[in-house]
Amino acid sequence: MTDRVLIPLASIGTLALSREAFEAALAEGSKAIAAPATSTASDTEPLLDAEQLSAKLSIPTTWLEQAARDGRVPCVRAGRWVRFSRAAVEAALAANGKGARA
Repeated sequence: MTDRVLIPLASIGTLALSREAFEAALAEGSKAIAAPATSTASDTEPLLDAEQLSAKLSIPTTWLEQAARDGRVPCVRAGRWVRFSRAAVEAALAANGKGARA
């Protein structure tokens, strides 16, 4: 009987690996996790609510909220709260080429 490691996967079945393959996968996973992630400005940029972002971009809050509902500007939804990344919204407005029109 060979030495196998059994890993149950929900709704899929069971993954059976040899001891060597399991240890190699663990080592590879550890290297991937330990590798430093490159940080960008958007990673550290705070999320803003519509009022804060509209003040920074000089556009009406109501336009920003409607554009988020329509999917014209990217937003992050957490339950009833909607937050925006300034860089992502500026990029979407620039890509649109029209800018913010009330």
